[in-house]
Parts: sequence; C-alpha cells; structure tokens
Amino acid sequence: MDGPSDVVLTVQLGAGEYTRVSEFTVRFDPASEDYERSLEALSEKLEEDLSSNADGSALTLPDSAEGTELSWSAVKKQAPVYVIAIGAFAASFIWMSRDDAAEKRLRNRRSQLEAELPNMIFRMILLLNAGLIAESAFAKITEQSAEDRNPLYRAFRDIKMAAEKKNTSFVNELYAFAKASDSEDLLRFASLACEHAGSGAELAGKLEQERDRMWKLRITSAKAKVSEAETKLCFPLVLLLVALIMITAVPSFLSM
Repeated sequence: MDGPSDVVLTVQLGAGEYTRVSEFTVRFDPASEDYERSLEALSEKLEEDLSSNADGSALTLPDSAEGTELSWSAVKKQAPVYVIAIGAFAASFIWMSRDDAAEKRLRNRRSQLEAELPNMIFRMILLLNAGLIAESAFAKITEQSAEDRNPLYRAFRDIKMAAEKKNTSFVNELYAFAKASDSEDLLRFASLACEHAGSGAELAGKLEQERDRMWKLRITSAKAKVSEAETKLCFPLVLLLVALIMITAVPSFLSM
C-alpha cells in the first residue's frame, strides 16, 4: 500500500437468535495504526463479553464498542413453505370433516325418523278409527310418548311446544318441520294430516294406504341391499377359489 486508502469492512456479530451487521469505513495508512488488527481485537473482545455469563440466566448486550454505537434485533425467521402448505391442508381437512360429520348426523336422524314413521302411522290409524280427529290423535300420541327418546317423538314434543308458543295448530307446525327435515315420507304424511285435519275415518284410510306404500318401499330397498351384498361377496369368493387352485396346482407342477 503506497498511500492512504479507505476500505469498507462488514462485520456480523451474533448472540443466540440475535444478530447485527455493521459496516465500518476504515482508512488505512502505512504510517498509522494497524486497523485490521484493531478490528480483530474488537471482535474478540465482543465475543468474550457476550460469552462471559456461564449459567446462561441473563445476557446484557452492549450498546457500544470502542466508540461505535451498536443496535440489536431478533432475527425474523419465515416459516418454510411446506409448513404453510401442511397447515392449509390440515385446516381444509378439519373443515371438510366437520361438514361431513354434520351431514352424517342429519342422515342418521332422518333415517331414524323414517324408520319409526310406519309404527307411528299405525298408532294414528287406531286412534282415528276410535273416533279422534288428527289434532286429538297427535296430542294423545305425544302424551303417551313423553319418555320415548326416538327422534320422531322428541320432534313431536318440540312441535307441540312450538304450536303452543305461537298459538298455531299442531298439523301446521308438523308440516313446517317435515319440509325442513328433507324427508319425503314425513312430508307426505304431514301433507295428508294438513289436508284432512278435521276428519278421522277419511284420514285413517289415507294413512293406511301411505303405510302400505312405505312398507313396500322398505321391502324393495331391503331386497336391493341383499342383492348388492351378494354381488360384493362374489369378488372375495373368486379370490378364494383362485387361491385354492394355486395351492392345489403349484405342488403338482413343482413335482414334475
């Protein structure tokens, strides 16, 4: 070096999760102090000061060193892309599972309603043939089923309370409930009850036909499920037959 010259030195200091990058402009002069050795000594002193607390319970970061002001900040680490992707996938899966669980509960409730409906219609027919009208028959069934935990009779109790609160008829509230239940059988039953709310024998005849229709549909559905089960069982039986053939035939081929 023939004469004075300016050099920019970049120094990175670190302590745990904290880091600081500082730039120093140093003027080198052959006739002046050796700044490179001075900066090395400064770095060694800072490293010694930062590592002096052996128990690690506390750490005081210096505000300045050799007349140079220092400032410190935590290093901000960005979450990796794959972590964000996994989090988004997990959130989507949880949300979809929540919807599936709610839909499954609704299907189960609807199935329980429809399963008990023919039996309830039979009770209605007996009461109507005994001389009661629709409103009285519903009130009797609701009273007799006060402890029944089947969803259909629990719904009857809720409908009765709603009708009393709104000062409306039971059959009108039943029709509104049937529309919201998404059950075709319950909606047909509620429609018949509304159309013949003031009659007894006529409604009993209509309900008898509706009950026969429901039983026929259930028998047809049961037969279809049996046929489907038989079809599904054919594939495992075919695999079992192939396995038996191989167990029987392979030893014969090996012995030839």
